[in-house]
Amino acid sequence: MNHVSLSDTKINNGPQLAEAGRLSKYGLIAILIIFTILGLLYDVTVPFFEKPDELKHFAMIQFIQSRRQLPTVRAGVYKSWDQEGTQPPLYHILAAIAVSWLNLSDFEEPPRNPHYVDDRSFIWRERGNNNLYLHPTGEEWSTAPVFLAARLARWLSLLAGLGTVTLTYILGRIIFVDDTSAHSQAPNSKSDFQRITIVPWLPLLAAALVAFIPQFLHVSSAISNDGLAATFAAAALALLALIIKNGSSTRYALYLGLTLGLGAITKLSLLYLWPLTGLVFLLDFYRRRSIGHLLKCGAIIGSFILLMAGWWYWRNWQLYGDISALNAHLLYRGGALYPRPTLAQIWQTEMVGLELSFWAAFGAGQILLEPWLYGLLRWVKYIVLLGLAIGIWRSFRFQVSDLESQNTHRTTPDSSLAGQAFIIHPLQGKPSSFIILTLLALWTLTIFIALLSWMQITPASWGRLLYPALPALGILTAWGLSQIVDLVSGFGVWISGFGLRVLGFGFRMLSFTHHASLILPLLLVTPLFSLSLIAPFRYIKTAYAKTPLISETDIPTERVERLDFTYSDDALRLIGYTINKPSVHPGDWLPVTLYWQATQPIAKNYSAFAHLLDDKGNSIGQANTYPDGGKWPTSMLEPGGVLKDTYYVYVPSEAEAPMVTRLAIGIFEFEDPARAAKAAVNTAGEAIEPIVAGVPLLPHQWPELNPTYPLEATFGGQIKLVGYDSSPNLKIKPGAVVSLTLYWETLAPPGQTLNLFIHLIDPPTQTQVAGFDGPSRYPTAFWQSGNTIIDSRTLAFPADLPPGNYDLHIGWYNLDDFARLSLAGENILNDTLPLITVSVE
Repeated sequence: MNHVSLSDTKINNGPQLAEAGRLSKYGLIAILIIFTILGLLYDVTVPFFEKPDELKHFAMIQFIQSRRQLPTVRAGVYKSWDQEGTQPPLYHILAAIAVSWLNLSDFEEPPRNPHYVDDRSFIWRERGNNNLYLHPTGEEWSTAPVFLAARLARWLSLLAGLGTVTLTYILGRIIFVDDTSAHSQAPNSKSDFQRITIVPWLPLLAAALVAFIPQFLHVSSAISNDGLAATFAAAALALLALIIKNGSSTRYALYLGLTLGLGAITKLSLLYLWPLTGLVFLLDFYRRRSIGHLLKCGAIIGSFILLMAGWWYWRNWQLYGDISALNAHLLYRGGALYPRPTLAQIWQTEMVGLELSFWAAFGAGQILLEPWLYGLLRWVKYIVLLGLAIGIWRSFRFQVSDLESQNTHRTTPDSSLAGQAFIIHPLQGKPSSFIILTLLALWTLTIFIALLSWMQITPASWGRLLYPALPALGILTAWGLSQIVDLVSGFGVWISGFGLRVLGFGFRMLSFTHHASLILPLLLVTPLFSLSLIAPFRYIKTAYAKTPLISETDIPTERVERLDFTYSDDALRLIGYTINKPSVHPGDWLPVTLYWQATQPIAKNYSAFAHLLDDKGNSIGQANTYPDGGKWPTSMLEPGGVLKDTYYVYVPSEAEAPMVTRLAIGIFEFEDPARAAKAAVNTAGEAIEPIVAGVPLLPHQWPELNPTYPLEATFGGQIKLVGYDSSPNLKIKPGAVVSLTLYWETLAPPGQTLNLFIHLIDPPTQTQVAGFDGPSRYPTAFWQSGNTIIDSRTLAFPADLPPGNYDLHIGWYNLDDFARLSLAGENILNDTLPLITVSVE
């Protein structure tokens, strides 16, 4: 068998690798441009102060800008910056400088939506009240100083996001790309060959993975210090990677001290970089064996940290007796959680929210994707963990393989294509890169454990708190995913080398293998990009956009029940309503559409309500909200325009069925402690009770009929009596109250409301001595074929009923003309059925 050695193939791979590197840099520019466009899109589609803690961060910026000092937190004293007043202030100081030319002295917290829903439950995006604050029309394009300042503060975060993506790419190049190999003209050994890979693309994919996480875009266009924290974390990791790869130096120590110092006054979680830095310098000391150099670098780093951040922690100690100010931070949360939840409890209750908000939980966390999308994203972590395990196994295996090869094949640099030596592995021969990856994994684990500890102290299941580890996660994800395909495709290379020895075929297969290793990372980047592009339109905009007002002539008259009720001194008009379901079941949402019109400017903000009532008038489900789910408060309604406003009334799963509901609709003032409904007036000027017809509430499954005393009696060919529960020979005393349960089955829809009569008849005279007429709780007009009805009645016999034996007869009659439903059978008179003999003692 002829063997083709690598040294026999005169190919120039150095320029190819250099070209791949240049293309990846152009790719980075493209990613940064797309990231900027998407970030601006996430900025304009979310109203101001609706992202996590935005108003609190902005209030801190405004205080610094207008007072030229930092805020102070005091127990029992509420300020608009809330707990953010204890945050390390670098982001807020930078933002205050950026907006220093604007007059923010008249800033105050905008009016809140009292019906705001902060609930990660997959339903509130459609149900409304996603806006914490009330926003006037055109606010997003306003040039008022407050809104301009808020926009600039968001753009500062966007710049930090660009820095994070760029530094992720740089960190990836430090790990994966051996720049010296770009100058190699031809591979002369197996080790040289293994440097001819497409690893320049892995940093680009890692940057794309970070850039296109929808929640990272959401956070990177928010008034928040989270974006800047991720930037400094990425910068510190890149510097530590350079120290691992090239060794420490005074210059590196200076840059690292500056980065760690700035990070320390950006977010407390970045303090966890300090022990990581210590580990890296211990490794460097192990290599150098120079205690003097170690002490010099440590002094430089410590001096810069002290210079940049020491004042802040000294201030905390002076004000709060706590250098971290965490105790003051917790004042606004009512202190630390007590009893403190265990990690097992945190895992059971908080991890789902943490995972959702890592990928995409817009607004303040309540605007979610469809559940099935999170199900797909959940598999990413399992696949990545598998890839990391494969990569670790292969790294150790190939390091051993390299040592054996150096010992046994020093005189035979040319190797055949057969065997596992040709499975491509970007870290082979580069132990420092593997150490850097280990460092990134350790940093990710540190941030995760720190967050779990924080969640034991205060509710904090927010994925953005993991973002200081996001650059590390992006690189580990890209590498781990590439390892899975790399292993599988490497097996294909082994097959090609073993069975097919056509010159050049092996290299074509290797080229395919190189590109195949990018399949899984690309399969994640592509849908993430698609999702990040779709999300502002499909989820965010629909959650916050006001419903366009229509004219009264556009109301679909054939489907709308007209009311023409007026409220609030005739300023607010309820034109009509539509119930958008013919029936409802327990556990369902009932959509009810109301048509509101402001006939003149309204000074107050009224809450609208739609309450579902049972047959006794008790509320079994309700929706209370400002109109349009909080987006059209009545004080902002444009006079003359009509708002088509849909409310979703939840019917509890325990609600009794079947029954026919009614609907109470109207308005009230939220600030009114009694929440009393405002009086409604009809077109005649008469005060009316705004209760209208509802819909049938049906069981999910009609009951099986198992009467104690079965029988068969058919009324009018429509209703069959299957049996009853009671004694056929009943002995009572005058004034007794007796329960009677009747079991009905619908043979054909009656189509009208029928009354059931229950008459106590004196047999000798055939006269009625007592009666218990009344409709079924679930009126027969709604009965459909196959319905089974359990009809429970309470019979209160007269107190003056003479002793004797009586017959209890039942039957049905029409309320319009009192005509009875016919009843066939022997001994049947007047279409009544003798049911029970009653003995009165």
